[in-house]
Amino acid sequence: MSTAVLEEQLAVKIVRVVLFVVATVGNGFIIFLIFKSKKMRKEKFNLLIVLLAIGDIVLGMSALLRASQKMITNGHYTRLRCLALGSPFLYGAHIAQLAMFLIAMDRLDTIFRLHKKHVQGVYFLYVLSIPFVLVVSLIPVAFLFYGIEDHDVKYCMLFVNWTKKFGTFTFFEMICLNISILALYAVIFLLYHHKTKHLTNTPRNHFQSIVYGVVTIYLLTWCLPKWIMFGLKIANADKSLVAWLSFIVGISEVFSACLNVIVYGYTHRDLRKSMREFCLKHLGYSIPIENQRMKMKKKTIVKSDQICDGDVGFAVS
Repeated sequence: MSTAVLEEQLAVKIVRVVLFVVATVGNGFIIFLIFKSKKMRKEKFNLLIVLLAIGDIVLGMSALLRASQKMITNGHYTRLRCLALGSPFLYGAHIAQLAMFLIAMDRLDTIFRLHKKHVQGVYFLYVLSIPFVLVVSLIPVAFLFYGIEDHDVKYCMLFVNWTKKFGTFTFFEMICLNISILALYAVIFLLYHHKTKHLTNTPRNHFQSIVYGVVTIYLLTWCLPKWIMFGLKIANADKSLVAWLSFIVGISEVFSACLNVIVYGYTHRDLRKSMREFCLKHLGYSIPIENQRMKMKKKTIVKSDQICDGDVGFAVS
């Protein structure tokens, strides 16, 4: 079955619509909870989570466009139309990747400042990072349409229809971002072990699970599918095979936008608490008061656990 036929299958359209709903509603809920809480919106790290959630929402919206592309184009696929339909996916992917890079840089900075006084004056820079990344991510989208000759196409796929120059640019950009993000997380993991080797094993094991989750999701949903696809393009493989890989890349990256909602809710202490309180409140249950003894116990480990949560929290994408 060709990808052109596969795209029109009802099951595929349903999957794309489900991904759209989960990615947009879920990540929108994350943003709502952060700005609803005075504590969370004052923590600069959470602004990077907001940025990443914005990128994931755009990725989710791109899935809906792909599901309805035949209706939008009346079944007449041209190169320009297909690139226009794929541009939100490219935009969301760049926002998400840049957000992941900034998150990794923030975690690295946090480890170097572990047990040291935080620099308060940089909060405004984190605020500015959101519009800055949103604007910068438009540059590759504009470059996507440069030098395009419009004509009818068989495969309405972003990766199949862009120019050779843009493909070369995207390849080197992808390699730089992938290596940078993976290398930063590797350094973070090693430094965290070095900084916390004198502490108890509980927070360290928690940190390990988060880092392993980061690397696993990023490798499986971002890196590997694109590496294989670009390898086939470089090898001048058949366009139908590249189109199949393009289909997988599109699905996997939007799927990662859905996974982030689950990851945030589980690994971020303040978000997990806000989600629980919000759900309990709207289900008509009162929020139980925590045992005072448990609160005192948590305070004894806050210094070792703070690198994973709150102002120095950790996120995945």
